[in-house]
Amino acid sequence: MNLLQFFSKNRYMFLVALSFFFLLEIVIISTVKYLENIDKSHFLENKAKELNVQMQMGKHYLNEMAEVLYDTMLNDPKISEIMYQATQTTDLQKEALLRAELYKTLQEKYKYMKKLGVRQLHFHVPGAVSFLRFHRVEKFGDSLAAVRESLMYVNKYKEPIECFEEGRIFNGFRHVYPLFYNKEFVGSVEISYSFKAFLDHMLEINPNASYIFLMNNEVIDTKVFDDEKSNYMKSDFDSYSIDKNTLSNSMGISLDEIFTINKKIKKHILKNLENQEDFTVDTFIGQSQNKSIIVSFIGIKNFEEKKVAYMIGYSYSMTMDIFNKRATQMALILTFVNFVLTLLLIILFRKEKLKAQRASEEAIRDPLTGVLNRRGFNNILDYKISISRRYDSDMSVMFFDIDHFKDVNDNYGHDVGDTILQELSNVIKACIRESDIFARWGGEEFIIVLPQTSMKDAVVLAEKLQKEIKKYNFTKVETLTCSFGVTQLQDDESSDELLKRVDELLYLAKTTGRDRVISDTERSTNLKYSL
Repeated sequence: MNLLQFFSKNRYMFLVALSFFFLLEIVIISTVKYLENIDKSHFLENKAKELNVQMQMGKHYLNEMAEVLYDTMLNDPKISEIMYQATQTTDLQKEALLRAELYKTLQEKYKYMKKLGVRQLHFHVPGAVSFLRFHRVEKFGDSLAAVRESLMYVNKYKEPIECFEEGRIFNGFRHVYPLFYNKEFVGSVEISYSFKAFLDHMLEINPNASYIFLMNNEVIDTKVFDDEKSNYMKSDFDSYSIDKNTLSNSMGISLDEIFTINKKIKKHILKNLENQEDFTVDTFIGQSQNKSIIVSFIGIKNFEEKKVAYMIGYSYSMTMDIFNKRATQMALILTFVNFVLTLLLIILFRKEKLKAQRASEEAIRDPLTGVLNRRGFNNILDYKISISRRYDSDMSVMFFDIDHFKDVNDNYGHDVGDTILQELSNVIKACIRESDIFARWGGEEFIIVLPQTSMKDAVVLAEKLQKEIKKYNFTKVETLTCSFGVTQLQDDESSDELLKRVDELLYLAKTTGRDRVISDTERSTNLKYSL
């Protein structure tokens, strides 16, 4: 049996085994993926918390720095006096002189502040009106009441405040302090750090990371001077723009890679951005997609506790690579186990099938000779008859038994009789075709169905068998003879009718001298002779 025949013969078994393999494989892959996602989810949550802690550390650092700068450089009676005088005059020329005096007083200090990361040093007179912007000295006199809630808070409560806020020119982490002259409120001063200063501090904590800053477009459109909107560029995320000042190629991940990552994750995070959530995702970069990247979006709230900006942190993650490799290894190991289980299942099915086949064979085979028994013969006879009629081919039947076999059993015992039956079966099997159906009818009687065989050819075969049996040297008895009845299937004849006729021919052979072959032709001759 070749391999194709083997698979064809056992296709149901293989279908069941393959179904088992693929169903279990689906369970394996789903389970491994589920466990991997749980590990990744926990890890990403921890990374988001870690980044949040780093942000709080950064903000605390800026707060402490602003407090020191205010206490050492700005909380000065001279500065308070200048601001007091500015509140007491409506003379624009005098106001300009006061502005120039204030600028001159703090010019060198401002340069030092800039080295520490301060982007804006801004003085305001009461009512949140700009008095002096050190970063844009030419812009003053505009009211900030509608765009700077932090200034209105200081004007109202006369106490310091720190928060993130977008202004007319820059966004920033702002620290606003009230100014007093002889206990009279004379305005406020703001120390503002850009996100770049914040970013530099974050990079000191984690030099391998990269960061960009997104600002809500609605806030930009509402608050920023038109000629200052060029500080922002369009991002891949709807409703947000990138602060150009935060872009740098000196970070752990290049800008080209960052923009590639943003395009890649865009469609997966739009809902998170719309819902203003803090979240962390993972993705891959590199030609072979083998570098795991963690991207964390941390929202930044303004004075009113509304998220108006995002800090995005990018970092390589060996841990995510380990999760991916571990999941792959686990899947391969479990797939191998699945394969072994499937193989064992096939072996078990095969074993059970062979066992069932053996049981089926034993039910239709004579245990002594190994040939078909009467039950097995009857199971196949009708099928052979139908095939003969379907193809309009001849079919003959040969019925024979051993002459005087009772004497063999009586004289030599049943053990010898059994041996002779086995030997006789072997002689017959050596002389017939594989397509012929050979069975033990019972006792010493045997029957053979001969497909595609005429009665004339069947008689020739019977005579050949008669001679082979005579010349075979059987155990103890040496010589045996058999009587044969031979007939051919007739039109519209049933199996029972066919067996009855061939039985009658065998009976005729035994009653007319034994050791004979009697066919329908010889039967006619014997009947004529007897008449």
